Amino acid sequence: MYLIKENAPMLKKIWIVIICILFVKLLESYINLMMCLAIIRLWLVEREEKEAEKEARRMDLEQSPLDILSKRSTEIQHITRECDENCIYELRMDRNAFARLCDLLQTRSGLLDDGVVTIEEQEQLMELISKLLSLTQIDQGTEQERAI
Repeated sequence: MYLIKENAPMLKKIWIVIICILFVKLLESYINLMMCLAIIRLWLVEREEKEAEKEARRMDLEQSPLDILSKRSTEIQHITRECDENCIYELRMDRNAFARLCDLLQTRSGLLDDGVVTIEEQEQLMELISKLLSLTQIDQGTEQERAI
């Protein structure tokens, strides 16, 4: 009993150290658990984002032809009806000239709106093709000049 009384302060310190060590270990376990939960949460968020992207791509692929026609029609109206700058930039003519050309193609050449591609779209395609052909001819001309 005498030994216990003399060593009581020392035993008390040992118990305090043991409790501190256990507390630190408990905190380490808690921190590790929180880190694991954070990693799992990040993984779940990333997975949800990927699934949302897949769904968006699938919805784009499943668009009805009417949606596609509506988008094309909106784009054509943006080019040909909003301002002359867009029309001149895209078609190299102002809106009035484009409308007259479409009217001439419809009345004199028999160009028809077939329900899938409008007359305006057909005219824009012809303008695009002519623009590409003129660029090709310019490129061929510069190559011929270089060869000479």
